[in-house]
Amino acid sequence: MQVAALQNISSFTLLSSPTKVSDLIKDAKEKGYPVVGLADVNVTYGLVNFYELAKKAGIKPLLGMQLRLNGLVDSTQKYDLLVFAKTNKGYHNLLRLSSAVNLLTENGQNDKVLTLNELTKYLDDLLIIVPANLKSELMALHDTNQALGSDYVRQLKKLTSDLYLGVYASKASIDYIDYVRGLAKQFELSLVAVEDSQYLRPREQFLQKTLRAIAKGDKLQDILPLAKQAGSHYLDSAQNVLERYHQYDLDDAINNTWKIAQKCNAEVIFQKPVLPKYHQDKFPTSEEYLRYLLKLVYKRALVKKVFQPSIRKD
Repeated sequence: MQVAALQNISSFTLLSSPTKVSDLIKDAKEKGYPVVGLADVNVTYGLVNFYELAKKAGIKPLLGMQLRLNGLVDSTQKYDLLVFAKTNKGYHNLLRLSSAVNLLTENGQNDKVLTLNELTKYLDDLLIIVPANLKSELMALHDTNQALGSDYVRQLKKLTSDLYLGVYASKASIDYIDYVRGLAKQFELSLVAVEDSQYLRPREQFLQKTLRAIAKGDKLQDILPLAKQAGSHYLDSAQNVLERYHQYDLDDAINNTWKIAQKCNAEVIFQKPVLPKYHQDKFPTSEEYLRYLLKLVYKRALVKKVFQPSIRKD
């Protein structure tokens, strides 16, 4: 059995993670992951670099994003949804989603209510995963009003044809896992393992807390004890993840990470720049002609610099 690491953020999620994309790929390789996703919050800046480095390392890259939007049931709060591109068309829609969300912030409309309902035209060829962390609207409903969970999932199903419910294997999550299992059965959906990796090693939680304090303008208290604390949102080894999910009877959630990995085949296509054609008969290609012009301009600038009389200021 193999597992894909789906939910990872990097330092491109500003002041939320200390993880460099290059370190994520290196660490994932060492920890036994053949497939890794990158899903920064509302941004796609790191995807090109992530794609290149993953390919070089022999890891399949999954191109994604964590959409942080107003909730479908509770629109007064912002919650996350994981989205991954299945095709190149999906990748382009991912870029459009990011632009649409961030344009509102740039225009000073950060307080505007924006839900997934307003972004449906960008959802083609994307799959959506409901996360299993504190930014999950479904988890918030589990804690406050479980009866509304069905309404939430029903609304999501109307917006996408490829929906998964995320679970995290831990003792503290047993009640939530049972709750999500019931919803998955009711709506004929699949569970999927989501680890919510925000840093690479347990002790790096301190770096993350420092970044978040900077973002909020807060001052950290009790720094020494805090620096010694081990966090839980790190990238665990693939073997440990397999064993932990098996312990909680969640092998199906592990298998579905692999099914998602097979579905998602979006690529970043790099094209060589196309130069304009010039009407000239001295050189066989436009590239050689432009090189000639560049050298000519450089020589003239050099001559001008050498022979230009110096101006004295008396």
